[in-house]
Amino acid sequence: REASEKQPLTGIAISHPAPGQGGGTNQDRVFIDLNPAHPYILVADGIRGRKETSFGGDAAQIVVDSMKNVVKTWDFKRGHGIRPMSELTQTAFKAANEAVGEAGTRGPKKKGMGAAAALVVPVPTEEGPVVTVGSRGNVSVIIRELEKGRVGVKRITLEDTVLRQRVEKGELTVADAEDPKDEETRSARGVLNDAVMGQEWVPLAGQIMRENGYRKRQLFYIPVTPGAWVLVMTDG
Repeated sequence: REASEKQPLTGIAISHPAPGQGGGTNQDRVFIDLNPAHPYILVADGIRGRKETSFGGDAAQIVVDSMKNVVKTWDFKRGHGIRPMSELTQTAFKAANEAVGEAGTRGPKKKGMGAAAALVVPVPTEEGPVVTVGSRGNVSVIIRELEKGRVGVKRITLEDTVLRQRVEKGELTVADAEDPKDEETRSARGVLNDAVMGQEWVPLAGQIMRENGYRKRQLFYIPVTPGAWVLVMTDG
């Protein structure tokens, strides 16, 4: 949506079926609410469960529906500061995690299904617009805005994949990780360290965490300039 005084951000979500995954079906789910009072973007990229099945799309839809219910019923009168917006994001991800876990008990083939996901909620503050971002897995959130008269593009989320972990630990170079001819790295490209899987709930990391040299952060509260664009993409 084009920027205006009431709608200071433009949101774009992109998804596509990964070749050879999910039987060629698109297991991504996208929802954008353009309500001028409280717009938001939801993106989920399904993980299909047991190898012979393809329930990733089901899991992604569960994640989107669960988060929608939380945002839709949230009392925004609690404020737009970092604490209430962080609570909103944590609550949405926790609800989605519980819903995916419950769905995974409905049959052995659904066990292990889940989704990478991102929730983006822009809100006005006295200091200007702010974007709250929650992310698990490899959904990328990028912000494009004017900075001192020049267009600036910055990636917000950290891709939580095995390959990025190995690069940061020095076990692989970036070139090796991105080499399409390398069978080992090509097959590991979509392997996640974290996702919405219905497992024991662990809150989103709201600051940089380091585990054996590996950086991790999943919750962000970012001031932006009016007219900024927010781009949300699956598969990193």
